[in-house]
Amino acid sequence: MIDRIREPVVRWLVRYGCVPRRLTLDYVREVLAPFVVRTASGDTSLDDPLLDTIREWYGRPLFRIDLGDLRARLEQGWRDLERYVSTSSWITPAPGEPSASTYVLKAEILAPLRAILADRLVLRELHSESARFYLAQAEGDRSRRARHMREAVYHLVQAGAEDLTQQWRGMVDVLREEGDHAGLGALCAEFLRSEYIDEQGRTRHRHDGQPLVPPSLAIEARLWLTYAVLARTLREGLSNQDLRWPELPWEPVPRRPAAGFIPMFDGLVTPAWVVAALDDPRRHQLILAAVDLVRASLALRRGEVELATAISQRWLQRAGDIGLTFGFVGVWAVRQAGGDEVDVLERVTKLALDYRRPADATLTCSALADQLVATGDVDGAVSWVRRTATATGQLWDRYLRLLTARGTPERAISRELPGEADQLARAAQQRARAEALLALRRPADALAALASSMDELNELVPDIRVRLREQAECLSLMGRVHGSLLSLDQAASSFEQATGLWRELGHPHGELRTVRHHAEVLLHEAGDVAGALRLLEQSRVDVGRPDESTGIRLLLAEARSRSGDIGESLALVDAVLNEGDRARPSYQRQAMAAIVGLIATGDVERFGPRLIEAIVKIQPPAAGLRLLEELRWSPARSHQGVARQLLAAVRPEPDGSPREHAVHDLQRAYCLRALAQDHLGEVQDLLERAVRESESSFLAWEVVRSFGGEAPESAYDAADVDGLDGMRAAVWRLRRAELAATPDTGDLDEADRLARQAAEVFETVASRSSWPAEALSLRALIAARRGERDVAQRHLDTAMARYSRLGNVRGGEAARRAIADLAAPANIGARQRPDDELLISPDLLPSALRQRLEDPGSRPSRGMLRAAVLGADESVGDPVPIDRAVRVESVKPTVLALPWESVAARVYRSIPAEASVGRDRAWVRSLLERQGNTMPERLRAVAEAAAMDDAEPLDPFLRRDLERAIDASQRRKRRVLIIRADREVESSWGYGSVGQGLDLRDSYRRMGWDTVQVRTGGIEDAAIAGLAPLVIHIQARLEVTGAYGWFDMTSEDIAVREDVKSAGGGAGIFDTDIIRWLNAFRASAKPGYPPPVVVLDPLVPPSGDMVPPLTARNLLAAGVYLDGAAMAVLATGLVVRGDPVALQASWLEGVQQGIPLLDVLASMQRYTDDRCPAALFAPSATFTLAS
Repeated sequence: MIDRIREPVVRWLVRYGCVPRRLTLDYVREVLAPFVVRTASGDTSLDDPLLDTIREWYGRPLFRIDLGDLRARLEQGWRDLERYVSTSSWITPAPGEPSASTYVLKAEILAPLRAILADRLVLRELHSESARFYLAQAEGDRSRRARHMREAVYHLVQAGAEDLTQQWRGMVDVLREEGDHAGLGALCAEFLRSEYIDEQGRTRHRHDGQPLVPPSLAIEARLWLTYAVLARTLREGLSNQDLRWPELPWEPVPRRPAAGFIPMFDGLVTPAWVVAALDDPRRHQLILAAVDLVRASLALRRGEVELATAISQRWLQRAGDIGLTFGFVGVWAVRQAGGDEVDVLERVTKLALDYRRPADATLTCSALADQLVATGDVDGAVSWVRRTATATGQLWDRYLRLLTARGTPERAISRELPGEADQLARAAQQRARAEALLALRRPADALAALASSMDELNELVPDIRVRLREQAECLSLMGRVHGSLLSLDQAASSFEQATGLWRELGHPHGELRTVRHHAEVLLHEAGDVAGALRLLEQSRVDVGRPDESTGIRLLLAEARSRSGDIGESLALVDAVLNEGDRARPSYQRQAMAAIVGLIATGDVERFGPRLIEAIVKIQPPAAGLRLLEELRWSPARSHQGVARQLLAAVRPEPDGSPREHAVHDLQRAYCLRALAQDHLGEVQDLLERAVRESESSFLAWEVVRSFGGEAPESAYDAADVDGLDGMRAAVWRLRRAELAATPDTGDLDEADRLARQAAEVFETVASRSSWPAEALSLRALIAARRGERDVAQRHLDTAMARYSRLGNVRGGEAARRAIADLAAPANIGARQRPDDELLISPDLLPSALRQRLEDPGSRPSRGMLRAAVLGADESVGDPVPIDRAVRVESVKPTVLALPWESVAARVYRSIPAEASVGRDRAWVRSLLERQGNTMPERLRAVAEAAAMDDAEPLDPFLRRDLERAIDASQRRKRRVLIIRADREVESSWGYGSVGQGLDLRDSYRRMGWDTVQVRTGGIEDAAIAGLAPLVIHIQARLEVTGAYGWFDMTSEDIAVREDVKSAGGGAGIFDTDIIRWLNAFRASAKPGYPPPVVVLDPLVPPSGDMVPPLTARNLLAAGVYLDGAAMAVLATGLVVRGDPVALQASWLEGVQQGIPLLDVLASMQRYTDDRCPAALFAPSATFTLAS
C-alpha cells in the first residue's frame, strides 16, 4: 500500500499521520513538519525506517531518508496527499467535521503503521507535541474547545504524561465554569472509549504493564460525567422523565452478575474498575463517593426515590465538588418524588457560592428562580438572583428580566449594575433592558438598544458560535418589538433569521422559544390563525423546557379557539391546569392556563375561580397584573364579581414610577374590559390617566387600537397620527372610521373615506394579516347603514374569504354579527364554472373527508384524493379524463399542497375569486392598459366596470373571454429575474444545474428573454424594486423542517455557513421574502404591469423519500400564491427524470408559443420524476404568460 504512493513526502506524512485521530493541514504544519524534516533528511535518532520489518518493496525503499529541502515541499505534499482522499480509499474525509479538509486514515493502514512506531522514541515525542498543539487550539477556538481538549487528553494518555490527572482536572474546571456541560460530558466520556477500556470495563495497559489511565481517574471521570448529564438536563429545565439515563456511565444491575462484576455494598453489583481502585488508599473517599453515586443513580432509575434522597443528603453535608455532585442527584430525587425542589436548590446554590463555584451557583440559582417564579414568589427569585449575581458577576441579565416580570421595568432600565462585564454579558444585559423598554411601551428605544448591541457583537465577540447565539436572541426579541409596532414584514424577517441561526447552531430550545414568539405575533398582531397553527403544530414540545412547552400548548389552545375548534382548545387548557404537583402547585402556570381558558371559551364560571386562586398567590401584586395583561386578547364580557376580586388582588406598589403606573392602569383597563364591560366609565378613567402619565405616543396608540370607541379622545390626540408609520397610522384611521360610522351621530362618508385609506395601506403589506378583512368588514357595515345591501354583501363576502384564508373563524363570526340584518353570504363553493372544468372545493365535500384533507398532520392517501374527485363529480371516473381540467380551490395551504397529480393528469390549484379580488383587479387593469383599444367594445365596457369595482369577484366566464381576446403579438417585454446562490455555493452542494452543466440564465437568453440574475440570498428590495419582471425564477437548495421548506443559499461547508450568518448575510429565502419582493414590484410597477409569475425550482439530493420535499415545496408555493402578490406560481425542480435540458426547454418553448401554463406543465411532466411532479397555482386553466 505504501509502495503505491508515488510521492516520498506523502509517504512520510502518512507514516506520522497515523499518530493523531484527525489529520489537518494545521496539524501537519505545527506538529508533523519538524519530525518529517528531521527524519527524512537523515537524522534517525528518534525513528529509523531501516529498523522496520519491511524496509523496501522490490528493491525500492519505502521511506527515503535522503530527502532535502523538505519544509518547502510540505505544502505540495499535503496537496498530493489530498488526491488520494475518497470514501473508498485508505484515507477518507473525517465524518462530522465542519471543515472538508479534515481526514482520517482507515484501520487497514493505521494499525500496521502504529505497530511499527510502537517502540520508537518518536511516538512519545509526537504525542507530547500533539497534546500541546490541541491545548493551544482549545485556547483559541472556544466553540470547539471540548473537542480539542478530548484530542489533547488522548495524546497525553498515549504519551504517558505524568501530569495527566492535573491537566485533565484543569480542563474539567474550565468547561464547568463555562457552563459547557455537553463538552464536559464528552471530555469525561473520552475514558469510556475502546482505546482505554476493554469489553469488561477494565482499563487497558501499556506494554510496560502500567494502566493507560489511573483507575482513580477513571472513577473521577465517571463522577463528572454523571454531574454533566444531571447539570445539562437541569439547565434545560427538563423533567425527570426526560433525564438522559442512557448517557449515565453506570451499568444497570444485571439479574445474574456477568464476568468482571463483583457484588458489594448491600448486594449492589459494582463494575470491576471500581473494585480495582480500592488498592489505592489515597482515593478511598473518591471510591466510596463513586459507589454511592452508582447506588443513587440506579435507585433513581428504579424509582427508589427514598434511597436516592438518603444517599444524596448524606453527601450533601460535605463541602466541595463531591457534595455538589450529590446535590444534583438530590434535585432529581426530589423532582422524581414530586416534592419541594426549592429547599434542595437553595442548599446546593449556597454550597456552590461558599465553595466558589460560580458556574454551579448560576446553574442552580437559575433553576431555583424558575421554581420560585412558578410558585408565585417573584420577589424571592429576585433576591436569590441578586445575591448570586453579586457573588459571581453573572446572571445580571436574569436579574433585570425579573425586575420586569415583577412589574417594575423602569428599575430594570435605570438600575446600575456592579462590576465589569464582558461584551457578551453586556449584550445580554442590553437585551434585558430592551425587554423592559418594550414593557414600558417604548418599542423604538428597544429597537435602538438591540441594534446597538448587534453592532457591538459583530465587532467585539470573536467566537462565531457564541456571537450567533446572542444574535439569535436579539433577533427573536426584535421580532417581538416589530410585531408590537405592526411592522409585520420586519417581524417575520427577524423571526426567520433567528430560527435559521438556532437550527444552524443545533439549539432546539432557542428555536422553540423563537417559534412561540413568532406564533404569538401572527396570532395577536396579524390575526393569522392558520400561520400561527402551522408554526405551533410543527413544533416539538418534547425538546423544550416545561415552561416553553406549556407556553406552546396554551398558545395552541388559543389558536384552536380562534379557528373554531373549542373542544380541542378546552382539552389543551384542562391538560395544563391538571398537571403538576398539588403539594407545590405552579400558580403562574395555573393563572396562564385560566386566562387562556377565559379567552378561548368565555366560561367565567369555570375559569374565573381558578384564576383568582392563582393570582392572589403571586407576589408582588404587579407581577400578577402583568399576567392579567393577556386578557387584552379576550372578547369583552360582563362578570363584575370576578373582575373586582382580581383587581383587588393586584393593586400595584405605591412607590412605582409614573410610567409604571401608566402601564398598570392600562393592564387594569384590559382586565375590566374583558370581565366587566358595563363599567365603561371606569375603563375610560384608567385610560385617561395612563395616557397622561406615560407620555408615550405608542401607549396612546395601543389604547386607540385596543379600545377603539371606548378610547378617550386624549388617546387619539396623543397617538400623533402624523408621526405614525403606515400600518399604525392606518389602524388609527380605521378606529376613527369606526367612530365616524356610529349610528345617528356619525358621518358615513367620512367613515368610508378613512376606511378606504386604511385598506389601501393594509394591502401594501406582504405579510398576511386580518387588518384588510377588518377594513372590509367596516366598509360592509357602512354600506349596510347606507342601505346599499349589494355593496355590503360584496364587502362582507370578500372579508369572509380573507378571514377564511387566515383560518380566523372568530374574526369572521364577529364580522358577520356586526351586519346581522344582512342575508348570509352565498356558499363560495357553489359557483358556476366552465363546463370542461372539474371543481374540487373542500367546502363542497362531506365534513369528515374535508377535515382529513385540511388536517396538517395527516398524509391523505390516493384513495382519499380520488374520493374528493368523485365527490365533486361521480361521473368522471378514475382516472379523470385527460380533456378535463381539474381546479383544486381552497384557501387552506395544506389542501393546495396535496399531491393531486396522482389522481388527475391536468390539475391546477387556485383560490376562490372572493379571496383574489385585488390580484384580479390588477390583472384586468393591466389588460385594459395594454390591449384595451383592440378589444371588442362590449367586452371592454364590461372589463372597465370590473376594473372599477374593488369588491366584486371576477366572473370566471369574463376571465375566459378576456384571455381569449388577448393579442399575443402585443405581449409585454419578457424579463426574468433569476435568483440563485453563488456559484461556489452551488458547487459545494454536489447536485443541481451546475453539476449537470446547465446555465439557467443562458437558457432564457437564447429564447430572447431580458435576464437579470442575482446570485445572493440577501437581496436588497430597493435594488430590484423597479425591474418589473414577467417571471421570477428561484433556484436553490431546498431545506425542510417539519412539513415546511425554504431555499437555503449557504454553502455545504459549515464554517462558511457560520461566517455568512455572523456577517449578517442572507442564509435563506422564505415565502415572506418572496412576497416582500413581489410587493416591492407592485409598488413600483407602471400601469399595465400585473403581478409576475413565480417559478420555484428547488434542488434536493436525487435519492431518498420524496414526500417531505414535495410537500414542503408545494406548501412554499401555496404560501406565495395565497398572498395574492403573484399572478401564478409554478413549482417544479426537485428530481429530474431524463434530460434536464429538455425540461428547461419544455418550459421556455411552451411560454414562447403562448400556450396555457397548464399545458406547459403537462409537457414538463414527461421530464420530472413520478415521485415529485410539478405543480401549478394559477387563476385559470387557460392562463398564459401572454395574459
